[in-house]
Amino acid sequence: MQQPWQTLDSAEIMASRLAGPYAKLAAFCAEEKGPDCVLSPIEGGTGSGFLGLADVSTDLGQIHLAIHAPIGWYVMPNFTVANGRDHLTSEPSFVDGHLVIRFVYSWGGREVVEEERGLVVCTLAHSFVECTPKIIVGRSTTNVSQVSADQTVELACDGTFAAGKLTVSPMKRPANPAVAAAYSKEGAAACKTVVYAGEHHVGFSN
Repeated sequence: MQQPWQTLDSAEIMASRLAGPYAKLAAFCAEEKGPDCVLSPIEGGTGSGFLGLADVSTDLGQIHLAIHAPIGWYVMPNFTVANGRDHLTSEPSFVDGHLVIRFVYSWGGREVVEEERGLVVCTLAHSFVECTPKIIVGRSTTNVSQVSADQTVELACDGTFAAGKLTVSPMKRPANPAVAAAYSKEGAAACKTVVYAGEHHVGFSN
């Protein structure tokens, strides 16, 4: 059975142009008919021609990823769904002039919390912004209703981007206890079966 993260063509990962440009993010919010936008700047999103990075939450229950380019803001709509119990953290870095955004998104209720880890690779192409789809490299479910939380790691991959190629490989057992919760032997084995496992060229227009 195909898993939710098995959504990409295995031959090449293609980037696509984001919506925009918008002179101000208020224009995007008005277009989405969600005027109550909350802008949350993300630290470290400035460099290689990029002017900034932010999460945009609307009253429609969605979180969008916004990237500031020299001619305006570009938006990846519906990056995640905001349900009141969600939490999104993003960590940008720059590799060979490309913006690599690693994210962790968790959501759930009083009994079960689910978490996804992934990355997005973006570039400035002729002044506009192109990004890959979200590449999910980790997924876990935690039952928090028990005295001792019971966690199941369904997917445990490492994702790296270098020299125009994105590599997704099974995670090795972490030596660092801080990241050990993202690993399981079964999750690492599942990484071998996803359609984008291995090394792939990322297609940008520039």
